[in-house]
Amino acid sequence: MKIIKSPWKNELMQMVSDAKESIKITSPFVKENICAELLQHKKSNSSLELITSFKLMNIYNGSVDLNGLEHIIKSKGVVKNFSRLHAKIYLFDDKKAVVTSGNLTNGGLLQNYEYGFYIDEPSIVSEISNDFNQLLRDETMGQIELNHIKEVRSLLKKFPKVSRFLYQLIQ
Repeated sequence: MKIIKSPWKNELMQMVSDAKESIKITSPFVKENICAELLQHKKSNSSLELITSFKLMNIYNGSVDLNGLEHIIKSKGVVKNFSRLHAKIYLFDDKKAVVTSGNLTNGGLLQNYEYGFYIDEPSIVSEISNDFNQLLRDETMGQIELNHIKEVRSLLKKFPKVSRFLYQLIQ
């Protein structure tokens, strides 16, 4: 185990590059440029599963970048929604894990003061992986598909004033 502190994007991308089978991430906030870089570093045979918080508020305020989710889905990744998500977990081949305060954003990886732990202790990583897999199977969680992203984009374009009003209501 070791401490992970900001900035830690280079360490993350190295772990993504090293993953041979799977990359599993929970991050409520996700940005397009980080997703694009993650996909550039990922091996083609490694699976990618992302759990995020696909809420109107997060999309409207730019915390969740629809283009980033779209890139992951188009690259055969799986993106799921868990609206109550706050945890930031990064798992690699179910052998290494990072549990941190940092989201999959520039702030979370480079700019903010973030803090967490890199873990390679098999029993702890196994427990984290089991928790991730259990969350992935949660019945309240839905898989995000390209058509969902298109529908949200369409709604935001058609009703920008309504979207701002709804955003203000849920703040």
